[in-house]
Amino acid sequence: MNLRLQEKFCQAHKSRTADDVWLDRGYPKIDWSALRSRLDAHQDHIHAVLDGDYESPYYKQHAKVVTDIKNRSNTAAVASGRFTGLRAGYYGTKGEKIMAENIIQTFSDKLRSLSRTDPLMASGGASGGVSGYVHAILVPEMALGLIMEDMNCDRDKAQVILADSADIGELFNAEEDEKVPQVEIDLLETSRVNDDSEIIYATQKPRKQFRKA
Repeated sequence: MNLRLQEKFCQAHKSRTADDVWLDRGYPKIDWSALRSRLDAHQDHIHAVLDGDYESPYYKQHAKVVTDIKNRSNTAAVASGRFTGLRAGYYGTKGEKIMAENIIQTFSDKLRSLSRTDPLMASGGASGGVSGYVHAILVPEMALGLIMEDMNCDRDKAQVILADSADIGELFNAEEDEKVPQVEIDLLETSRVNDDSEIIYATQKPRKQFRKA
């Protein structure tokens, strides 16, 4: 566990341990070995989002982020706001990566097709492209379904939990530094609409900013 993040988290919660916070909030013990099989039950919802049958609130949120980035000329400002809002709640960046891989592998043809018509997928810049769309919109949608199962709650409550548990999720379930899966690179290369610089940005993994609760 990252000791620096542990220290910050405990300070923000008046020196209570992160384990106490996890238990007090009723977050479940995650069975990572079963997570990939659980994702299959949520693919119909992802289909609905991609087909336009369900309007995800994360679409507008991501559109605003991409627009803000395009309107900024300061490189540092762009980098700091690049991946705002890309979260999977208490599943952390480890869970986010697993969900993103599942979505890209399952919906590669659909994503490739939409990359020619959807303005967010076709947009350049650090948060645009297929990868940005998957992490900012589809991963949160899939995470909500998992949280609704875990916590036996409705969608509105799950959205609150998703946001509130982001910091502790990163603390406990941070992604290990690994190479971006080749399947994602292949998809992005076949669907790119801009120059090579977009591919470099799109295949970078999101850098998470730790937020005190």
